[in-house]
Amino acid sequence: MKKFKKCILLSIVSFLVISCGNDLIHEDNAELTKKDGKMVFQGKLYNGELAQTSRGNILRIYTYDDGYPVGFKQYDRKYEGDSEIEIDDEVYGISDPFRIITSKKAEEFYEDGSLKVSGSVRWEEGRMIRTGTWTQYDVDGSVKDTKVFEE
Repeated sequence: MKKFKKCILLSIVSFLVISCGNDLIHEDNAELTKKDGKMVFQGKLYNGELAQTSRGNILRIYTYDDGYPVGFKQYDRKYEGDSEIEIDDEVYGISDPFRIITSKKAEEFYEDGSLKVSGSVRWEEGRMIRTGTWTQYDVDGSVKDTKVFEE
């Protein structure tokens, strides 16, 4: 039941994040350029979300702050469900994310929604750096492995 609740929660969070008015543009948007390693949209450093797609499905949604990526959500590339999202007048399929990287935390999930990997991150000029203790879990929730990264 706990795993099912986590799946439902991820679905709701994904829907809310995507539909709450964050600027979400497609990676092929003509007004999007890269200058000095930073994303620029309509002549300004980009602050918002950028969707990467393939074969009609969302693969990743990156979060940008001052032109640099500071997180992303990764989705199933072979998704064949009913959930859809519209970006720049095009409709794309979107699954629940199986990997969520924020500005401070990284999590990866098994297909059943249970936690697979968890750890801390920091970002420097668009590069994600693992920090602190990272834990890898078995499907049953038991700790499989831990690694410690420099702060």
